[in-house]
Amino acid sequence: QRLGTGNYFGERALMTNEPRAADIIAETQCTVFALDSDDFHEILGDLNVVLEKNDNLRILRAVPILSKLNNTELRAVNDLMYCKTFKKGENIITQGDL
Repeated sequence: QRLGTGNYFGERALMTNEPRAADIIAETQCTVFALDSDDFHEILGDLNVVLEKNDNLRILRAVPILSKLNNTELRAVNDLMYCKTFKKGENIITQGDL
């Protein structure tokens, strides 16, 4: 993918504190604006939570079974969601469980 004037990158790593997902290499001389993680969180504070929720809403809208929910209902689902990490080989769901 090639980026140009007005494009941005790296926002997901700033929002989630996860490692960068890609290399960005200048093909020509360029000037970029940079914002480190500490400054990002200091400036945005709770806005970071809003950005994460908006990203989650986008994901939820793509789930077919949830596509009929209105924004209020999707936000309610989003508010109840949480992340859980599983180790390799660990059961995520067991057949027959409710």
